[in-house]
Amino acid sequence: MRHAFQAPLWFDGAFGTYYFSLTGDETPCELANLKNPALVGQIHREYLKAGATALKTNTFAANPGTLPDPEQLGTVLQAGLEIAQKAAAEHGAEVFADTGGISAADAEQFYLTVAERFLDLGATSFLFETLPSYEELVPALKRIRQRKPESKIVVSFAVSQDGYTRRGLSHRALAGIAAADGHADAVGFNCGLGPEQMKNLLPQLTVCCSLPVVVNANAGLPVVVNGQTVFNVAPEEFAQSV
Repeated sequence: MRHAFQAPLWFDGAFGTYYFSLTGDETPCELANLKNPALVGQIHREYLKAGATALKTNTFAANPGTLPDPEQLGTVLQAGLEIAQKAAAEHGAEVFADTGGISAADAEQFYLTVAERFLDLGATSFLFETLPSYEELVPALKRIRQRKPESKIVVSFAVSQDGYTRRGLSHRALAGIAAADGHADAVGFNCGLGPEQMKNLLPQLTVCCSLPVVVNANAGLPVVVNGQTVFNVAPEEFAQSV
């Protein structure tokens, strides 16, 4: 079952970047779901007040590779979903269970483990983002469709300006495969590129992919200043580009 999107979704921004700017905390921001849930909720609400209509759970890097203790991982995922759902309910927004790209040898099993846990928690919308490839993700997508056919699934790849992921895979090929296998409801890009660079790739994507397109750009290309990665596109310029 594939969803027909009735209106554009406006996702929130980079949670971890914002969290670090507020706290200076270099530990994984996903752990804040347990140690500082109030701040996690506050950040969600700030994005909602800024106009977001879709929230990503603060679980991007929460997987068995980064959190090997199954009990801790499950608790982080549960708290992340519950905090986002509470904030979203106040604004009528949608919540996506968020999983970031995994490059480990056990990526296939890691994706599946996280998807199973989110399904157990009642999640119905899923975002898999910053993906370097697609093949390892397929078993998790199949499991979601088996257990909850009505689920909404968004798949998003991280590519460079030439349209290739760090695995050397073409965005056109990846989008075409994802559109053809019947699991994803929307396909697109996030991270790595600013809005202007993503605009350059979109015409190629819409030719090879019949699904709705998702575009979550950075605020320009990353630049390292005094040892810190920054993005130099101002909010007004970013909004105009989008």
